[in-house]
Amino acid sequence: MMTFKKRLFEKRILITGGSRGLGAAFCECFAQEGAKIAFNYGSDQTGAQRTLSQLAANNAPALAFQVSVLDSEGLTQMVKEIESA
Repeated sequence: MMTFKKRLFEKRILITGGSRGLGAAFCECFAQEGAKIAFNYGSDQTGAQRTLSQLAANNAPALAFQVSVLDSEGLTQMVKEIESA
């Protein structure tokens, strides 16, 4: 039986705009490779929850943050939380 090593196992990935579109697709792709996912989103809480639910259904650890990429203090706090997770 052949086993495949997940190339990103235990690596952390931060994706901007992970609540929809390409960002959500990137979340899923990186999670399939074993990465721990963190993503931010602007206002689409429903989309963020959908992405989190899809990742959870595939046993992929994920964190979501409602913070703008223009908010330097918010981004700093987000990175601290990701690093401590």
